Amino acid sequence: NQVAEFQVVIKNVGRTAVNEVNVFDRVPEGTNFEGATPNPNTSTNGQLRWNLGTIEPGAEKRIAVRLKPTRPGIIGSVANFRSQHQPPCEPA
Repeated sequence: NQVAEFQVVIKNVGRTAVNEVNVFDRVPEGTNFEGATPNPNTSTNGQLRWNLGTIEPGAEKRIAVRLKPTRPGIIGSVANFRSQHQPPCEPA
């Protein structure tokens, strides 16, 4: 029952800036959300959202998510993102 930290990395691999980048992640079942750096802009019913603003070409932004398991098992989650402009930007 120790807190585990997971990194979400979004990197702009394109040649133009990506604006209004929003990252979404759900707190996995069997865990408690203990915090994140930066803090999510919203947190509703286990759905977390971060507004990361603009990501310049070649730049990346990171989110550290801290979860505490409430039962034995595997912790799994997949973060998604949306932006105003969709060049080749990918979760790293």
